[in-house]
Amino acid sequence: MKLIKLIICLLIVFFATSVSAQIYKFVDEQGNTRFTDDINQVPEDQRKKIQSYEESFSETEAEEESSRQEQEATQASPERAGSPDTANETEPKNLEANRKQLDDFKKAIDNDYNKLVEERQKLAKDKEKAVTREQIVDYNKRVDQLNKRVKAYQQKGKDYEAQVDAYNERIAQQNAARQEKKNE
Repeated sequence: MKLIKLIICLLIVFFATSVSAQIYKFVDEQGNTRFTDDINQVPEDQRKKIQSYEESFSETEAEEESSRQEQEATQASPERAGSPDTANETEPKNLEANRKQLDDFKKAIDNDYNKLVEERQKLAKDKEKAVTREQIVDYNKRVDQLNKRVKAYQQKGKDYEAQVDAYNERIAQQNAARQEKKNE
């Protein structure tokens, strides 16, 4: 029975889907620079010349970047910035810093993925070597730990997607404000 559970867990780990390993930068129809991890969102005529980025960073750096991002968001808000003109002047700097944070976060996610794949491969080899009860128990514990890390990895992927969506929304709002200002 435990062997069946183990096999099911391994199958889940082996066939777990990964987060896209690249971020794509392109210009949309309104002239806005956009970032996405889905190449299907990039217009077909721009796919040949789009820029892509592959980046990641460690969990500690991710937490530091997240706290920095929160600080920058509060600094960019109109209540904190003082006047709308001040907020507009600092917005491009904040967007660029935010883009770099997203790039760094993506590096961390990619790095985590590579480590999970290596661990999964090591576990597959160790499975054959586990013959005694103690070895099997140890192996099962390692599989459980890997499954927990996979769940944490998947959550990071979801967090990353949410941050990319928020970033794209900020860019769209900034461009809409610029367009409105031009129309005045």
